[in-house]
Amino acid sequence: MAKRLITGLVVALLISCVFTFWLSKKFAKPVAAAAPVKVQYVAAAKSLDAGEVLTGDDLKMVEWPNNQQLEGAYSKADGLVGRVLLYPLPADQPIVEKQLSSPGSGIGLSTRIPTGMRAISLKSDEVMGVAGFMAPGTHVDVLVTYRTGNNAEETTETVLQDVQILAVDQKTAPDPQGKPVTANVVTLLVDPDDAEKAVLAAAQG
Repeated sequence: MAKRLITGLVVALLISCVFTFWLSKKFAKPVAAAAPVKVQYVAAAKSLDAGEVLTGDDLKMVEWPNNQQLEGAYSKADGLVGRVLLYPLPADQPIVEKQLSSPGSGIGLSTRIPTGMRAISLKSDEVMGVAGFMAPGTHVDVLVTYRTGNNAEETTETVLQDVQILAVDQKTAPDPQGKPVTANVVTLLVDPDDAEKAVLAAAQG
């Protein structure tokens, strides 16, 4: 009799433990997911145009997910003031090294030429300049017209495609009011191979 009583108590105790464990699982509050770790990068405090010299008012810190680290980004503003932007930058966008001119390069056209690229100037006229609507920052094709041997007919070929205009005459920024400007000379951003093609085409046609 005593043995049966002890066995019943043990079984009841086991059932109670199992039931208690089930209740604790059922009504336990879900553990909140850990917030993603974030880092801070230096970013543009407002929209900035290519060629602008960075000042302290142009910079601010923004949070960025730690699992999406940006190559060449800055965690401190030290050394950024005085650098020149090579490309337009929207507000709140982190600034990375490849968007900036070399330290100490100053201002002017040279700051807009990335490493490994070249600037080359070609003559233009009202027709070639799309009636004055070519402007710095736009992309154009370069064509050459020439004659071969004793052939009286002219031949036109495309030398370069989709190259960026750095300057029109001595202007490195579009007209603020969008007015057409007659261009006598345009300066293009090209790689060394394309620079050679352009020089050869200008000499032959």
